[in-house]
Amino acid sequence: MMMGLWFTLFPLIFIPMTLALAATMPHQADFQKVSTQGMQSTGTVDRVETVYNMTINGVHPERVYFRYSDAGEERLTSMDTLSIEDVSGWKAGKQVSIRYLGTEAVIPAVQPVDFPLWLFYFMPFTFVIFGLPFLIYAAFGAIKRHRILKNGMEMSAVLLSLAPVSSLGFSFLMKTRFEAIYSFTGRSGQPVVGKSQTTDLLLLNEKKKGDEIAILALPGTETETQIIDAALAARLRQN
Repeated sequence: MMMGLWFTLFPLIFIPMTLALAATMPHQADFQKVSTQGMQSTGTVDRVETVYNMTINGVHPERVYFRYSDAGEERLTSMDTLSIEDVSGWKAGKQVSIRYLGTEAVIPAVQPVDFPLWLFYFMPFTFVIFGLPFLIYAAFGAIKRHRILKNGMEMSAVLLSLAPVSSLGFSFLMKTRFEAIYSFTGRSGQPVVGKSQTTDLLLLNEKKKGDEIAILALPGTETETQIIDAALAARLRQN
């Protein structure tokens, strides 16, 4: 249940981080619109810096800072580009052809970086989509377990196996779980095989195949059972 809860609630943590990261990224002009509709002018390169915190197809973009004049007012802006070879040798003071529209300006001669920021906002919700089924499945399991703990009758069973449950690669998010498979005598007097999960390492160390164990079983059914581990035994004693 913890894994599903973690993935479902993760966006609440990730979204503020995403907003903070997006806020640190310089605004990128609408290259297509500005390069086709903007006014042509000449800009002056201020500096060129490599953007090390961004990688596109294995390449770090270059960020070109340049100045230009708009109605007598000097503006400083920047543009990220993948035209690495073209701009890497640009020095401060180099004259470049630009186009500007409103407060946005671009250098039409270089390839822009078109990084879809909407991906930043979509990514957290992939965790919800992935985690919600786990959370729903775990919630039903928790309801079933509560019903067994509340109404179950203690019975003896014979342990058939006790093995780790696959965590789908997310073992760092949860305790190691074990699935116990056991046999007990049903209402008809015939042996019935049941199974349930536990995180009790003592069972793994102290019990082996063929040993007697205690379980809880719902009256009137032989399909809903729960192995009594140390934590459950302590809880039953309290009740």
